Amino acid sequence: MKLSILVMINAAEAAWKEKFEKLKKLEETQLATETLFRRNRSGNPCSADVRAKMNEFAIEGGFWDCPNLDQDVAEIICEPKCYDPNAEGNWKKTFIKAQCRNPTKFKKEGSENMKCSVPTDKCSEKLETFSIEKGHLALISSTSSVNKYNLWCDGSGTSAGEVICKKEKGKFSSKQLGKSWEDTCNRFQCVEGDAMSNYQIGDGSWKCSKKGAIIKGCKAVCSDKSKKVRFQIACDNDGWRIKKNADLAHETGVEAASPSSTSVSSDSWLDYESALHKSILFYEAQMSGQKPSWSRIPWRGDSALHDGCDEGVDLTGGFYDAGDHVKFNFPAAFALNTLAWGMIEYEANYKLAGEYNSSKRIIDWGVDYFKRCHTGPTELYAQVGDGDVDHSTWIRPEQMTADRPVLKIDVNNPGSDLAGQTAAFFASAALLYKDTNLAEARDLLRRARELLDFADEHRAKYSDSIATGNFYKSWSGYMDELVLAAAWIAKSSRELQPGKFSDDLQRAKDLANHDLGWGGEYSWDNKTPAANLLMYQVLEAAGDSQKERFKTKIAGFVENLKATQKSPGGMVFIQQWGSARHAANAAFIAKLATDAGAANGDSFAKGQLDYLLGDGPSGHPLINGRQASFMVGHGDKFPTKPHHRASSCKPAREGDCDWSDKDASGANRWRLNGALIGGPRSATDNFVNDRGDFVTNEVALDYNAGFQGLIAAYIGSPATTPSTTTTSGSTSTTSGGGGGSDCDAFSKTGHLTQYSLEQSFSGNCEFAFDSASNLGITNFVALPKSFEYSNGLNCGRCIKLKCSCEQSSFDGVCSTGQDTIAMVADSCPECSAGDVDSNLLVWNSVTGNESPSRFDASWEFVECPSAFRPNPKSQLRWKPGSSQWWLGLQPTNMRFGITSITARRSDGNEFSLPLGGNDVGFSFWFLSASAFFATDKYPMTITVTNTEGNTASGTVFSTSEIVANTYLELDALL
Repeated sequence: MKLSILVMINAAEAAWKEKFEKLKKLEETQLATETLFRRNRSGNPCSADVRAKMNEFAIEGGFWDCPNLDQDVAEIICEPKCYDPNAEGNWKKTFIKAQCRNPTKFKKEGSENMKCSVPTDKCSEKLETFSIEKGHLALISSTSSVNKYNLWCDGSGTSAGEVICKKEKGKFSSKQLGKSWEDTCNRFQCVEGDAMSNYQIGDGSWKCSKKGAIIKGCKAVCSDKSKKVRFQIACDNDGWRIKKNADLAHETGVEAASPSSTSVSSDSWLDYESALHKSILFYEAQMSGQKPSWSRIPWRGDSALHDGCDEGVDLTGGFYDAGDHVKFNFPAAFALNTLAWGMIEYEANYKLAGEYNSSKRIIDWGVDYFKRCHTGPTELYAQVGDGDVDHSTWIRPEQMTADRPVLKIDVNNPGSDLAGQTAAFFASAALLYKDTNLAEARDLLRRARELLDFADEHRAKYSDSIATGNFYKSWSGYMDELVLAAAWIAKSSRELQPGKFSDDLQRAKDLANHDLGWGGEYSWDNKTPAANLLMYQVLEAAGDSQKERFKTKIAGFVENLKATQKSPGGMVFIQQWGSARHAANAAFIAKLATDAGAANGDSFAKGQLDYLLGDGPSGHPLINGRQASFMVGHGDKFPTKPHHRASSCKPAREGDCDWSDKDASGANRWRLNGALIGGPRSATDNFVNDRGDFVTNEVALDYNAGFQGLIAAYIGSPATTPSTTTTSGSTSTTSGGGGGSDCDAFSKTGHLTQYSLEQSFSGNCEFAFDSASNLGITNFVALPKSFEYSNGLNCGRCIKLKCSCEQSSFDGVCSTGQDTIAMVADSCPECSAGDVDSNLLVWNSVTGNESPSRFDASWEFVECPSAFRPNPKSQLRWKPGSSQWWLGLQPTNMRFGITSITARRSDGNEFSLPLGGNDVGFSFWFLSASAFFATDKYPMTITVTNTEGNTASGTVFSTSEIVANTYLELDALL
């Protein structure tokens, strides 16, 4: 190659290389400039150009939605949207699309005259001008041109068919229901359950045939298969009629059979579906007003058809409270709220049992009544009827003639508890309408908010504002109802109006800043456990860490239930009036809390249910020494004399009902199927049929409320199996290994710590001033104040404690430790549920002389051995300052825990002593009543009941025997 050519090639290559480097540097500079252009957010030219374009193409009634505006992106895209979710835009496939270069390059720029408008909807306008008799339309879906509805007939749980409406003309039509679709609900609805109600046939049932969903006819089937009946009935658009053999029909209703002839066999104790069916029948028996066509109670008719007339307001309907005929709205709202809760949480089980629609009718009946009672934003009727007047008669509700006065709350006579509880009912019921009648659901939620505003802004107890007499006074105050209502509203708005959930939740949190504690019961008066559980649920749904505060409270409630006194057969004993009701309601909360992941109470809850139905894991109720249930009409034996006027009255053809029916010796004339009876006065399994004893034999709306939800919770579940617990009688075992002969944990688990309590009198239980060593007692522990310590109720009880074999933090400790028994002498406010804080002697025994630390341990309540009982009989110690006018009593020398103390004066009047009243002390039972302790009322008998259901008594013959720091000896060792 010539030298000149080579020089030319090299020169060209160098020039090309230099040009390439310059081009590369230029591209890098441009890229850096564009990146800087995008990242300069305070004055981003790209975003600024997009904003200018948004202003150029402004949307009337709408806005540009640009998710990545002001971000470091290569492209910004904005979509046009309307402020009103019901409005529609006049554009199609329009948007702004900008490439963030320098300068900004737009590929799409919007369009001129963009606006949003709500399309004309003559359907909604027309709906407001006409009504469908015995039914209503519920919106299913809506497009820009057509609305689609379901037609729902009153009392039906199934849609009658679909109706459509063209928005432009407002024309309704239905291919399914035909031209006269508006008359669909006027046609008679054939319901299979009505056959037995309208045509009673004694010991038998009806078997109905259907064509699709339509009932065509029914024939009688005798329980005794050897008997044949050819009596047939049919149903068409006009109603039920006798189709064949009218001479065999018996339409007057059947009186209650004797318990021995019931068709429910003894192996059906735990038939949950049957129990659910019966419970719903009980609520039908309690209905007031004009009897609906679907009622299945043949011995009930129309009643109280003029309620509210004196005030010019319709207050008919609703439910009679108990065995009387007053409509007390405070407990009724609680009962309906609780029923609705069970239907919400266990809807699938209700449907599995085929009882959802029949239970929903009870809610519908309650909703209609309470809406009539809610006559204004700050006005709510509280009661219909006078309790004292009503209780002075024994008649059928159908024959009432006495005046029925009405009472209401308003801004001048407020009632936060009643308004709050009614708000809770409305909000819970709203969730039952969300899929079938959205308009009704939202109206109920509106009413709930309205009533909560009233309750919160005008705070007072309703029983302090109106003359309720001695019926259903609000003892627990109104804060539990305010928190309950706010929590229910938040729970409902999350599903019905999500846009308002945040505000509703914040209001609930603000009200819940008032510490309710964890509550000792769930009842018409005290809703604290429910309020805490609902707060946990809504906070968990919102991902709010405050849920843990409420989880701790509800877990404490459930753990306390487990430790509370039980009858020998296993029923938890909370209070003597309606003891079965309290057990059922508490178990319902325990089950809900367990299913929510807030507690561990499933075994407890199911054990309570099975016991009430007649076959618990540890025992069952007894009537005349025989196995029985506490539900009327359920099982082989059950209560037969409920304190209930309507069911006790003889048939009308035999004359008026009066006090002779109340005092009659036999079973009630009509079987009140499904009613949960009050239950024993003490922790015993023995029940006595006594219509005159309303404490043990009455029934009520709130008695069945939690009970029904509890039944529904276990539909499809197997029966519980028997279980037993044994305890040791010595203070320690000789076997080691950090837990005795094996590593199975006791029923309660937590942390074991050590503190300096060495003498019993130095703890919160305030035992006697004698030093512990003088009594020979050396082992003491403190339990968590709000949980196992139970605010003093467990003072003096003994626990058996072991160090866990497997430790979360300290493997291998406690290798020489022993199971040890100690007495509860103090509380530990900072301890969590299950923790134990022990004195040094207990610590050394359990851990094998390990250095003080925090170990994992388990324990359970046991019988106190003789080392803790220096005397042969139990005693009551008089508190310093005690006299005939003011006294405190402290149980000592006990084997088991104490659940109640009563005092009975010489004239037979009996009073219960509360624990820890008037600052008397954590473990003293207190009573201040000068009329009771007047000198002419002696001798006075004091009776103590323990956790095993055993009792012991002592007698005070005069006031001179009430001397501080002396002891009243009882007649037995408890």
